[in-house]
Amino acid sequence: MSEASKKGCSFLKDSDAGPPQLAGGLPSIKDVTTTVKQPDLPVDVLLVTVKDCEFLSCYNELKDPYRYYYQDVGYVYFNNVQSHEEKVKVALLRCIEGTIDPSSSLIAVKNAALILQPKAVISVGVCSGLNPDKTKLGDVVVSAKLTTYASKVVTSDQEQSAGMSSHVSRRFSKIIPNCADGWQAALKNPEDRQVKVHCNGEFLSGPEQIRAQWRRKELVDRHPLAAGVEMEGEGVFTAARDSQLEWLIVKGIADFADGEQATAESWEACASVMAASLVSHILSDPRVFRTWPHYSGINSCQFGAQHDSARKRKLAENHAGALCDDQSSTLTKRGMYTVSTSQQTESIIQQHLAGVPRTIERIRQLYKRREGRLVPFPWCDDLNFNLNKIFTRLKIVNREKTRGTLTDDEITNMTAIFRPHPDCQKPRILLIEGEPGMGKTTYTQKLAYDWANKQDEWDTSFPSIEVLLLLRCNDV
Repeated sequence: MSEASKKGCSFLKDSDAGPPQLAGGLPSIKDVTTTVKQPDLPVDVLLVTVKDCEFLSCYNELKDPYRYYYQDVGYVYFNNVQSHEEKVKVALLRCIEGTIDPSSSLIAVKNAALILQPKAVISVGVCSGLNPDKTKLGDVVVSAKLTTYASKVVTSDQEQSAGMSSHVSRRFSKIIPNCADGWQAALKNPEDRQVKVHCNGEFLSGPEQIRAQWRRKELVDRHPLAAGVEMEGEGVFTAARDSQLEWLIVKGIADFADGEQATAESWEACASVMAASLVSHILSDPRVFRTWPHYSGINSCQFGAQHDSARKRKLAENHAGALCDDQSSTLTKRGMYTVSTSQQTESIIQQHLAGVPRTIERIRQLYKRREGRLVPFPWCDDLNFNLNKIFTRLKIVNREKTRGTLTDDEITNMTAIFRPHPDCQKPRILLIEGEPGMGKTTYTQKLAYDWANKQDEWDTSFPSIEVLLLLRCNDV
């Protein structure tokens, strides 16, 4: 018998033997919690799943899970992290298969990032292996690289792939070479089966559910280094890159894209548990993610730069939580406008007002994280300085409005810029001018940071501020 025949025989025996017994099994859908609790945002990592087995495998890794409903995302499940614990805060989301559907990974991740403000997003689940000689059912593939294959250029005599390839995001690329160190497969008898983690795997992502050997061979011929193929990675990558989030794909092999549906169904649970278990292992050290930046979900576009009333209403509801309970508000929609009774309108207004303090507090928390550090080089986020340690008190010199000559009136307290002067007893609008690099941006950043930390050593002339919005022109 040839060597190739031996390998093919080994592969068949591997699938025929069935999956190994899991360590703890999976909960059923009826066991999923319905406990509702206001989450402590932002989260650190967003997990994205599609199938029941994928969702349940990740859900099983959450500690004391609870859920919360968002109108643009649906139910999101969270792990319960106490204030005194240093653990990675995880949010678990389920979306629709593929990237085209309005509820698929692309839109789901974009909407979830806006609300949850994570540092990273990980797509967890099952995939189809492409090379049964190098991988086994139940093995886990970690994306060192993602390649899209569906786009093509068709000429009269040939087809040429026009997809793109991208290496995994920068921070995850430092983790994945050692992501399996110390990890033990969640099997009842780990010695019965050696589950391998392919840390340098390349994923193919596209819109096809591949169940034919000829199509698998076609993809392998074009992408000989690819280890697996799946459907959600392209959307996760696109959304994460657009939102400047770290991204990763971790999936277990449930079949080999050959049409053996019975094999796929029997191995999906095992493959999902292996992938979720590895992700849990990756997230077990919170120190790794401590300095990663959160997605800046609150920016100028979300607070007044948008003139579309529907968009404003959507953002307000996202950041204040689910403001209108489905059971208490019966609204009819006419076109883009909502018609309601006076009582319902008053109820909605009160719910919006009740969410204002929470929104303001979230803005404070965002500024505490984002504005407390100075990044001198935008392309090197790792090089940053604590603003309180490097901020130098500036000297602001009044410039006379008509002649442009300098006066002797100097301001050395950064919050005394609103103090009365002969031309105006109650200034309300100020323009600060200066050469590039003089500190205008740093000055406004320091104001936002001090406001977020409820700094009370401000000049008495400075207006009382309920909410301070730092609007950067390059974000508009």
